[in-house]
Amino acid sequence: MTCVRACIHQVRLPNSHRIKSDSDKLAKKWSELKKQVNAWSRIIDDAHAKMEQLAAAIAECQLSLSKMEANMESMQPVEELRLEELADAVDDSDRLKECLARTRMHVDDANDCSGQLLASDIDLAPELTVQLKSINERFAKLKVDVKIRVAALEHAIADFGPSSQHFLMNSVQPPWQRAVSSANHLPYYINHETEMTQWDHPVMVEIMEKLANFNQVKFSAYRTAMKLRAIQKRLCLDLLSLQELDAKLQSLNSTWGEQRLAIKDAVMCLVPLFESAHEKFPHLIRSIPLAVDLFLNFLLNIYDPSRDGTLRTFSFKVALVVLCNANLEDKYKYLYALISTNEGVDQKRLALLLYDIIHIPKFLGESAAFGGSNVEPSVRSCFETVKFSRTISVDDFLAWLKKEPQSVVWLPVMHRLASAEFAKHQAKCNICKMFPIIGLRYRCLQCFNVDVCQNCFFSQRLAKNHKLSHPMQEYCLPTTSGEDVRDFGLIVKNKLRSSSRTRMGYLPVQTVDEGIPIETTCVTPINPLTEPLHNRMHLCAQRLYRARGDDEPPPPLVDPVEETSTVELKSPLQLLSQVEQMHKEELDQVLHKLQHENRELKKEIERRKNFEGIGSTPNLTHGPLHNANGSMASGRSVPSLPNSTDEQLLREAHLLRQHKERLEQRSRILEEQNRQLEVQLARLRTVIAQQQNTGSEEKEGGHEDHELSTASGEDEDVLGYEARSNRMHSLIASVDQLGRAMHSLVASVVNDDDGDQDDDDELSTQ
Repeated sequence: MTCVRACIHQVRLPNSHRIKSDSDKLAKKWSELKKQVNAWSRIIDDAHAKMEQLAAAIAECQLSLSKMEANMESMQPVEELRLEELADAVDDSDRLKECLARTRMHVDDANDCSGQLLASDIDLAPELTVQLKSINERFAKLKVDVKIRVAALEHAIADFGPSSQHFLMNSVQPPWQRAVSSANHLPYYINHETEMTQWDHPVMVEIMEKLANFNQVKFSAYRTAMKLRAIQKRLCLDLLSLQELDAKLQSLNSTWGEQRLAIKDAVMCLVPLFESAHEKFPHLIRSIPLAVDLFLNFLLNIYDPSRDGTLRTFSFKVALVVLCNANLEDKYKYLYALISTNEGVDQKRLALLLYDIIHIPKFLGESAAFGGSNVEPSVRSCFETVKFSRTISVDDFLAWLKKEPQSVVWLPVMHRLASAEFAKHQAKCNICKMFPIIGLRYRCLQCFNVDVCQNCFFSQRLAKNHKLSHPMQEYCLPTTSGEDVRDFGLIVKNKLRSSSRTRMGYLPVQTVDEGIPIETTCVTPINPLTEPLHNRMHLCAQRLYRARGDDEPPPPLVDPVEETSTVELKSPLQLLSQVEQMHKEELDQVLHKLQHENRELKKEIERRKNFEGIGSTPNLTHGPLHNANGSMASGRSVPSLPNSTDEQLLREAHLLRQHKERLEQRSRILEEQNRQLEVQLARLRTVIAQQQNTGSEEKEGGHEDHELSTASGEDEDVLGYEARSNRMHSLIASVDQLGRAMHSLVASVVNDDDGDQDDDDELSTQ
């Protein structure tokens, strides 16, 4: 029994140890299993979260893509857009690109989520894979479509937008067509009826032709101002405010004075300005393309007449500021700001400003009266006010301009004309009897109750005892009682003075061999080649002056015909006929000389041809073959004299042909110049006829005044003498113009005669 118990105890002991070890193993495995389950649970939770993120990203992508696709389908194709819709289409494309960027973020999020799941060895469901693939394909397609649309819009803007000048084609009407030069992108105009091209807009040509009506104004400053005012109103520049200009000109940032301005940049700057003016004044600006194109043409004519593409940004700004609608002082301040630095304005910058400003009257042919293109005297005059300091301040600059210097006097005059356009003065013009006086009013400060309207003042018409030398007071607006009292006091002072003190209405620029002042009547020097002709014309004018001024008989001229006609000179037409006769005689002499030389040349050519024909027969017996045989017989060679003679004859014939061509060309030139002189003479006849009509009216007025009062007889004589003097000066100026027209004729004749003399000398030496 004991043995059995011992055996059982021995058997139970190993089993308990085994069970304990197994239980330990189970506990260990259980803990490991729990760890694995927890890890797996975390993996599942992470995967679930990523799947939720993926699902949310896919949903966002589908929603965003659907919106973009709907927007793309709702947009009008680029080829169907109108020109005015291009700007809105560009804005829509910008918003579309922003939406595409946001959609790209959603697509990237979806792709990142799927990439993370794949990195975690988690296979995606087939449905998710198909959705992701569809999203990427749709996004790629949208990206391409947006890119194509943006590129198409850019091309459309470049080809048909404001910078392309395409919309400016509507500025002309058939048969005209607007074209753009491929070399410098400058516009020109084609007339399909005449098949001609020109730089000027056809409307600009009409405007410039109408400006000729202002040439009857005697004073250059007022004449220039009236022309510029007409251009300002026709080009609608008086509708552009300085504030709007400043906002647009700020975008044209450029280096100082040298950067060239592209036409597309100028168009992009002008279009918004005229669009804004069109919204405010639709009845004044009917066509925006026409307004933009006319101003571009005007600007290029001023600063780039040869169309070299040299228009500068600074010149563009100066022209806009000068001709816009703003106060004169505000314009001066803005121009000063354009050229000023922190230290002020130096002489170089002021010279550049004045140089660009003087180009405006230069385009109208009026720059000679304002100092010409030489701005040095004006710069010197400005800096004299600050004792030639290195720079000038804005206050000193404004003080100098308020004195109305000669170079820019036309600008304040233009402003006075603009302010007085609709002004009504309760006064009556003593010449044309206009009541009320509309526009500028001029009151004589020497005569009592003498008022003159601007038309009579500009044409220098006179009335009663009023003279051109009397001081005048200009009024832009109706006068006040204080101004009337002041003027009355001035009239009394001037009446009591023995000699009135004349004061210039502008600041003259002292020139030292740098230009011609306004008072100078002759602006063209006499050429030495035409000095005899000028002397003859001047002599005729002086004799006519003496014949009309006193009763002494004039001294005889060289020609007996002129001797008889000079005594009977009664009107400028007789002098004009004499001048015309002299021109015809000179031209006839030259033409007869040319015809005689042509006949002599033809005879010489015929003689040379006959001589050449006679000399060709001995060549048959004295040719190379005969010379060779003679050499063999005599044992020596004989020189070929006829061959050298032929070469000389050919050379002389060639020189004769050249001489004949020169004579024919010179004859054509003389005929053309003769035609031009006839046109000028016809124009002068018209001018003198008008002057005669004006003079007859003045004489009739003087006769009526003489009948009314005998006490004013002496004043009427003085008035008639001054009127004759004025007509005489006009006639002398016309004769000077004829002399200058003959300058090119005589110079060409002299030069050609010298060339012919050289050819004759060469022929004689040969």
